[in-house]
Amino acid sequence: MAFVCIVGGGISGCMLARQQVRAGHRVLLLEKEAQLGGLARTFRYGDFRFDIGPHRFFTNDPQVEALLGEVFGEDLLRIPRRSEVYFCGKYHTWPLRPTTVFKLPPRTTLRALGDLLRTSLSTRSLGEASFETYILEHYGPSLYHAFFKDYTEKFLGLPAGELHADWAREGMRRVMIDERLAHRELLDILALMLRFNPPPTWCWYPPEGIGSFCERLGSSLSRSGVTILPATRVQALTVRRGAIEALHCEGETHHPERVIWTGPLAECAELLQLSAQGLSTVALLCYNLELSAPPLRHFQWCYYGSPGLLFSRISIPSEFSPTLTPPGHGSLCVELTTRQGSALWHQPEQVLPTLLRQLVQVGILTDTRHVLAVHCERIADAYPLYHRGYQVQRDRVLASLATIGNLRLAGRGGRFWYNNMDDCIAATFDAEERATSSPPDLAPDRLARRAAP
Repeated sequence: MAFVCIVGGGISGCMLARQQVRAGHRVLLLEKEAQLGGLARTFRYGDFRFDIGPHRFFTNDPQVEALLGEVFGEDLLRIPRRSEVYFCGKYHTWPLRPTTVFKLPPRTTLRALGDLLRTSLSTRSLGEASFETYILEHYGPSLYHAFFKDYTEKFLGLPAGELHADWAREGMRRVMIDERLAHRELLDILALMLRFNPPPTWCWYPPEGIGSFCERLGSSLSRSGVTILPATRVQALTVRRGAIEALHCEGETHHPERVIWTGPLAECAELLQLSAQGLSTVALLCYNLELSAPPLRHFQWCYYGSPGLLFSRISIPSEFSPTLTPPGHGSLCVELTTRQGSALWHQPEQVLPTLLRQLVQVGILTDTRHVLAVHCERIADAYPLYHRGYQVQRDRVLASLATIGNLRLAGRGGRFWYNNMDDCIAATFDAEERATSSPPDLAPDRLARRAAP
């Protein structure tokens, strides 16, 4: 039996703790926040509950489905996806429907059809793939300029030409395109549009909020003998003879035989006095609004690409589960992206008057007087920033950390990997299929070989 320390209590960290304790090891789970869950936490203010943006389980993996049944039993809600996109001053169902064509400016419609013909017939490459060239080659310039460009530049804070194509391959597939389309192209989007009654995409959601997954899993881990220390940040690491000998936290030192790091990759590198230059992340500000009445729209979440709008996405908790909002009331989670340490990060209230006016402007609220309270939550390291040179810099750091014999890197943070909850769970099961004599190394290419949902 080995003493295994897992840093980071998000979904990957909790799943790895489950795996390691089942393998017979003594497990310590460290989480810097007050509650488990990472990006899959749920904030509670009285009778109002808010996830960190839209979350749901969407999987055809039998192992993941079995785990959800183990954790929740019959408690999960089966809900259809209802997402929208706001551009050209109007709301559109996303993925697009035939009626959307008639809402677009005629020039945009004609140009998009021309793009369809050109991209489906062309074999010409635009050269080294940036986000910009990838979208232009696969979706055409009309949709690129109508929405993708503005939304992405606002969301990530970099020109589209300076972003790596991986953000298009992974980020855009998860954020913008229906899961059924996977990595397909404009022709497939048009085919889906022409289905007047496309079948819904069904998802699973826990009635108490997405944070209840790690809460329930954490309770099970504690009963299994896992020691969980919330609100505990690793302040220093001692390395001796090519291995981590000690983790130093506030007032405590731990001496594990193995370390699995699921926190931010740059943080691990810096604690080991390695350069983390180029491993930048995007932070998130969630303005959680309590309302005296339901909002005017009924989507689960919506994307806003207009550069003139502060927010990039809004989600409505009650559209996931009615128990997240008191009867007769409403709520909104309004998301802005920024950088840690920016003026907005330190003073998020400075934009609140403008944000509330814009919610009326886009038809979410009739009057700002419906807002009962606003709670702003700062979410650090929410998204890895895939700039053009990120792969070289990430691989350099991973290669340096690979020389530490008892350290393994896992999950979204530890691998600098933009994934979702289902990916984190599935990656842990992938690791279980291999030898259990050493801690898992959860590289994202494992998932590339899994069947897409």
